[in-house]
Amino acid sequence: MEAFPPPAPNQQHLFPAVLLRHDLPDSWHLDLLIAGTEPGLWAARLAQDVAWQSDSEFFAQPIVRHREHYLRYEGPVQGGTLGTVARVRSGLGCVESSLESGASVQASHLTLTLWWPSMPAPRSWRAACEQAQPLLHFRAV
Repeated sequence: MEAFPPPAPNQQHLFPAVLLRHDLPDSWHLDLLIAGTEPGLWAARLAQDVAWQSDSEFFAQPIVRHREHYLRYEGPVQGGTLGTVARVRSGLGCVESSLESGASVQASHLTLTLWWPSMPAPRSWRAACEQAQPLLHFRAV
């Protein structure tokens, strides 16, 4: 089991984060889980891994908050009835939301900051949140 890395210099606002591969009987996906100041883990489903480069773009579907034990857990989910999870990456991250007002429009945005040990420094991606759109399109900031 991979240990969580120490905080990167000047990155004390980041919290533990993991990327889990969730294998189901007929498919698989990735769950990105990030701790924060609220109870539970912010969670999003990704269809595939991301290059995590400064110019990477990816889609993520926010899902229900997860229990914090998934930061360290690998194995069967609900006795195997919901498949198994295995850690792909662990690091640090945070999710911040903002509300911006325009001429007649209000838009909510999420900024996702992640630092995996393979990265020299944390990187950030941003997505606009639209109620009618279940997928968030994250673009590098």
